[in-house]
Amino acid sequence: MADFINGFWPLYVAGLIAFGLLFCIVVLLANITARQTGEPKLQGHVWDETLREYSNPMPSWWLILFWVTVLFSIFYLWMYPGFGSYNSTAQSNKGLIGEYKAESDQFQKSLESLIAGKTVEALSSDPKAVSVGKGIFRNNCAQCHGQSAEGSRGKFADIGYPNLADADWLWGGEAAKIEESILNGRKGSMNPLPTISDTDLDNVTQYVLQLSKQTADAAKATAGKAFFEGSGGCSVCHSQGGTGQPLLGG
Repeated sequence: MADFINGFWPLYVAGLIAFGLLFCIVVLLANITARQTGEPKLQGHVWDETLREYSNPMPSWWLILFWVTVLFSIFYLWMYPGFGSYNSTAQSNKGLIGEYKAESDQFQKSLESLIAGKTVEALSSDPKAVSVGKGIFRNNCAQCHGQSAEGSRGKFADIGYPNLADADWLWGGEAAKIEESILNGRKGSMNPLPTISDTDLDNVTQYVLQLSKQTADAAKATAGKAFFEGSGGCSVCHSQGGTGQPLLGG
């Protein structure tokens, strides 16, 4: 909704409304004609071979009712307000804007009382705080990390949005690190190594498997360690031992 409360859109909405009201007024003025005396004249139109229409002005009661609706529309849109985002001081607490402000103030007060003086660890065990955080996550984070926080999967797996529902943390799972990720974001990328030989690729792969406590060829892993920790190797970003460097995205 924020996109429709700024810039061009208020003028666009106000212009459409003003044009519609002006059109109605023009139609009314064009049809205010005196009823002629004598035999009424027929229009030139013929329907279904025999049906014809008299050339009489609109009934007075209909015109009065139309004027009342137009004038009421102007008053209603002015007080709601409905002319774009126009909002005078006297109108600031009316209509949707007033309701939005009241609800926002109420939510802000309840949120402040909920988190006042509490640590993140304490809030994590508060069902109400968790429920509020879940709503905030779905509105702001789920677009990338998914409604269940399991990251990008399926055909979107190559996008690389991490899974937040497991115990594997790229940047640290402490409360301070999570807050840092939310406030500042994270960006990590690995450049390709197109010049690496097949032998070095095989050896480094075995070393990475060894680092992650998986089955690996010990001899190849030893040779891969030399490449990993050597000049221009993987440790430039991932550090010695492969523990990573969050500031560099490794």
